[in-house]
Amino acid sequence: SYHINNKLSTIKVSGNKHQGFTYHIYWYDNTYAHELECANRKYDKRITDRTIALSKLIDKSTVS
Repeated sequence: SYHINNKLSTIKVSGNKHQGFTYHIYWYDNTYAHELECANRKYDKRITDRTIALSKLIDKSTVS
């Protein structure tokens, strides 16, 4: 997908209700591979959406 500012992106959520969930966002530009990881006790699509939004902000702040 291209969720992070139209850059190649991968979104992965893993875990279970007993141990919690990890939200991984990876995105790539011509120079770097970027990664953001967040954890939460519950699965919620809104957490995925918020993690994507944070990744977009981080990416914009790294653009020179």
